[in-house]
Amino acid sequence: MTTEIEWMKMTSEELNARAAAGALVIIPVASLEQHGPALATGVDIICATGVAHRVARRMVAVGE
Repeated sequence: MTTEIEWMKMTSEELNARAAAGALVIIPVASLEQHGPALATGVDIICATGVAHRVARRMVAVGE
């Protein structure tokens, strides 16, 4: 079974249980800016979110 890493997909009970267990929160921070005609304005946000997901999955794997 896969451990959910995105808090927006959990119920309040699941979040409370994670908080009680000492869960860490990773908040991706990135800019929203124009990169010219070749890239979308959300590229930095998409990349930061991807990095946050990879780190969270690794942290879950180490803890299992």
